[in-house]
Amino acid sequence: MQDSNSALGIVVALLLASGSGHAGTTYCFQSGAVSGTVWVVGDDARLELDPGEGTGAGGQASIWKAGGKQVLILNTKDRTYFDEVAYLSGKGTRASLATLRAGDPFMISGVDKIQVELLPSPREEASGSPGAAACRPVSLKLSYELKLRLKMADVSIPARVEGSGEYCLVDALPISKLPFGHGLEILSGIPKVDAVLAERLASLKGVPIRQTLTVKRQIEGGELVSASSALALSEVRATAVSPDRFEVPRDYRYQEPVIVGPIRQER
Repeated sequence: MQDSNSALGIVVALLLASGSGHAGTTYCFQSGAVSGTVWVVGDDARLELDPGEGTGAGGQASIWKAGGKQVLILNTKDRTYFDEVAYLSGKGTRASLATLRAGDPFMISGVDKIQVELLPSPREEASGSPGAAACRPVSLKLSYELKLRLKMADVSIPARVEGSGEYCLVDALPISKLPFGHGLEILSGIPKVDAVLAERLASLKGVPIRQTLTVKRQIEGGELVSASSALALSEVRATAVSPDRFEVPRDYRYQEPVIVGPIRQER
């Protein structure tokens, strides 16, 4: 392992000496039907989606600046871009899965009985990533109770959220923190819940090569609603990255998304 690390350091040094870019990391990801490639240097990153039939992917790139304080969404076909962080400012925190919270017509008036449990496994599994021989499985269980009310009526309605997740963590990778929510991160958009989740997940060491999350929510008198997500990383390697990857081309124009409501058709 020491000889491998030394060889990797020499390759990176040679790339830097050639003036081809800064020392960074690149990896591929797969999330459902969406896949792409990410380049990372320090607190900056770039994500490019692979073209995918029927997925709407391709023709889009995202630039992650200053650790996510600014996220620029580029439309490479129309040559436009906008700042997603500024655009979503005041609209609330985006949840990892919609079932982690309750939206319209409900408002969250309280949260209680938050429990987050991590269960490491003693076994190791093949990571599927070059340069990483094995990963450590960790299971996650979470639950909490919500107090909801309707926006137009002061009536309290109880709800319960339960979730389970699976991670497989690797230490021997040239990166320790992942951008674009690819790391050890679950967001509900509820500050009290997110604080507990962040504290518990911070106790885990390593980079998640694979992760899954399933969350079920039930509002009193309503149906049980479930949602799932999965993310897998591959081809994680050190490389030289050009600084231009983290800049918007000069000929791009700023254009925020235009949300068009349903059109009523005359009969």
